Amino acid sequence: MFRKKAVQAVLIVLYLSISQSYAETIELNLRIRNDKNDEKIINRASLTTIKEFIIKNGLRETYSQMFNNNPAYHSKQFAFYLNPDTGQANINCELDKSDFQTLVIRDSQRKNQYCYIEFTDKNVINVSIPHPSEDLTISQIRDFASQAIEEILIEINKNKPVLKSTPVITTNTTNLLEAINLAIPALKKDVLANKTEYILTAVQQNIRGGKYIWRVTFKPKELVPDDPSEGPHTLGGEVFVNVDLGTKSTVITYGE
Repeated sequence: MFRKKAVQAVLIVLYLSISQSYAETIELNLRIRNDKNDEKIINRASLTTIKEFIIKNGLRETYSQMFNNNPAYHSKQFAFYLNPDTGQANINCELDKSDFQTLVIRDSQRKNQYCYIEFTDKNVINVSIPHPSEDLTISQIRDFASQAIEEILIEINKNKPVLKSTPVITTNTTNLLEAINLAIPALKKDVLANKTEYILTAVQQNIRGGKYIWRVTFKPKELVPDDPSEGPHTLGGEVFVNVDLGTKSTVITYGE
């Protein structure tokens, strides 16, 4: 009788042990609706920016047994990895074989080191912690993801190139260039001017006789100081080429 009860007690202990192991939390998730949400940090736009930055500027690093050579990037506190959308069908993480819309973040200083952010669905972002500790909360998951995203976005903004302004070629600018191109050969053909080396000093558009006339001004090089600190141009000697773009004609006049 005692032996039977002892066996029963052992079976109960085994049952409780198995039940506890099955009750373990495998993953804790935070779902964020991207289509009906004013989320400022964990959103698809930010995640796409991070993905593109890592692919372009990051390195290649294997962080798990699931994949090889993941696109990766290290900020001051976090390590970032991209997983392929097709899973192990793209085990070597080749960029031309799939998109990479799962961002894996690691913070080695945390109890729960890994955070997965999946944004393959255009409407929902899924943030998860695999094998979480019992005391992990949804708020902590959000803090983990938010801090990492904010840190890498700061670095992305620092790495953005400063774009120099590009001149906009307007119709008026095109006309100015055409006027100059007509004035130069006209100056070279002029009998009085063709023996002197000239420098273009001004271009001005005027209205004459109800139409626009471009006045292109040239001055003998010898009257133009090489160093602007020496003072203004010497007065006189100008040649004015008046250009009518409508007729492609030129008229030359002279200064004193």
